[in-house]
Amino acid sequence: MSQPTATDNEKVFDHNKHKREYRLQRDELRQLYAHQFSLIEQQYPNASSSKLLNLLRRHDGDVDKVCAILKQRSSRQTKFDQIEQKYGQELTKFLEQESSHHLASKMPRRQRLLRIMERSNGDLEHLQKCLNRINSRHQNKAQAKEIYVEQMTELEQDGLDVKSWCIYRLLQKYDGDLTKTDFGKLELEYDQQLKQLELDGVRIKNKRAVVHLLQKSNGQLDTVKEFLLQKQQRKEKKKCDYSSPREDDEKDHRKQKKARMANMSSDDLEHLKQLRAVGVHGNPIKILKILHEECNDSVELTIEKFRQHKEQRKRECEERLK
Repeated sequence: MSQPTATDNEKVFDHNKHKREYRLQRDELRQLYAHQFSLIEQQYPNASSSKLLNLLRRHDGDVDKVCAILKQRSSRQTKFDQIEQKYGQELTKFLEQESSHHLASKMPRRQRLLRIMERSNGDLEHLQKCLNRINSRHQNKAQAKEIYVEQMTELEQDGLDVKSWCIYRLLQKYDGDLTKTDFGKLELEYDQQLKQLELDGVRIKNKRAVVHLLQKSNGQLDTVKEFLLQKQQRKEKKKCDYSSPREDDEKDHRKQKKARMANMSSDDLEHLKQLRAVGVHGNPIKILKILHEECNDSVELTIEKFRQHKEQRKRECEERLK
């Protein structure tokens, strides 16, 4: 039996040291948030103590925020359990059949597969198509990685994240020509402006979209900041109005919606399928209203109408940024 080397002993020592530091940190957190921890533990006795302490540390001991996060996680887990109970056996059989298939190595997480099945009402053919798309995407990425080795090395030296999928997509689109696209250089160019926007309280979810706005406004922070804050306020107001309606209004709204959906004919449903297939999305009642009242039951006119609306919104957005 081989004796452990000095390197192995160092690894064990570092591991034990890390464990001791982690225990000390956890004990300190438990002492610091003892009262908050006990309050949360009463409501969520099955929650992991280390996760509770991490949440308390992350939110500076705010019990309400931590409870809101745990409630959201609990409801998400409950929903997942319901989907698992409904489609779990079918998915397990499907995965057993696919175990010898090349998709098995690139299989997404079970939760994602169950969500796909839920959206398609358990349609395994739809699930198979989704998996084929995922597999082809992985294959394209692997091929691009082999073909564009030099370009990837050059981009990595420039400090860009070459693991991003869009890099491979753009390389394929422009046949490896680095001069035809910025490859994230705009993000580096507007890095200071992005940091300043975050410091000013602007939540940046889609960095590319914000960079695009900065580019169109020639880097004018005030214009972009005002536009993003207004958009953020509208979203928060809409979310607040939606999440806390009056009970009577909510019941009436549900009854009306249920009645309208029940009155839909098979022709209306077919029209909605055709419109959604070409990219017309939104409230089905409003779409049908435009179809019947403004477009004389013409699907083509409805598509054109929505295209005009989309272009108009785009122009209005551009005018606000000028």
